[in-house]
Amino acid sequence: MTHRRRYKQTRPFQDRLFDFLAEARQKAEESPDGIEREKMIKRIESAKTAARIDAWAASPKMHRPK
Repeated sequence: MTHRRRYKQTRPFQDRLFDFLAEARQKAEESPDGIEREKMIKRIESAKTAARIDAWAASPKMHRPK
């Protein structure tokens, strides 16, 4: 049985996600039209969706009643 490599994240998910988005947007703008640019744009859209889901899950309506 293999063991998972685990480590604690030092930065919150939102920070890491927004850093990725900024870097990906810059790479997409610099790259010429083609397959690689389209892949990067799809990854950007996926990251935006992840940010929306994370914000939704962290909303006050999603907390358990006290």
